[in-house]
Amino acid sequence: MLPKKHSSIPERGKSWVMLKLMLLCRLYQAEAVEDFVFLGGKIPSTPEWFGVYYAAENIETAIKETMHHLTSFLSATKEGDTELTMRNYVTRVKQQLIDITSEAYIDHHHPDKYTVAQSFAKQARDVDEWGILYNSVRNAGCKNIAVLRPPAIDLNVQGCHYRYQWSGLKQAFTSYFQISDLTTLDI
Repeated sequence: MLPKKHSSIPERGKSWVMLKLMLLCRLYQAEAVEDFVFLGGKIPSTPEWFGVYYAAENIETAIKETMHHLTSFLSATKEGDTELTMRNYVTRVKQQLIDITSEAYIDHHHPDKYTVAQSFAKQARDVDEWGILYNSVRNAGCKNIAVLRPPAIDLNVQGCHYRYQWSGLKQAFTSYFQISDLTTLDI
């Protein structure tokens, strides 16, 4: 059931970040992009009937979220050593979101089972809600947003690029780093 009270616009003026994948590995030559990066079939937290724009309140949370979901894909394909380039986007929330960050919604926050959250999101979507503010299950104490309708947020502004390093032997990410600024040479 949807709560009667909505949150205010989450911290007016605060930036929210998301990462998109620029997939540059052996088997994939084209750029592939997805919000919060879900590849290889159905997005685990979004039913087939609609898309959702996901963003985190800080880059650390966005990195943890994307690494979690990319790990599922890369492990399933038994990917060898590779590097993934991620593009960061920053936006601001313009509309009120449903706030499910309280203990009353603990069953909506599960790291791998999305049935309750999917049902809740469908109800919210059916009554034209703008989106949902929820706790990250990958970075305790941090929040994410799930935007159900695009006008709820400003246009994205591109931020930094990050590179994730995947170990085929360990079938895990071993490190990541921010790609530094480009310096052009006068030739």
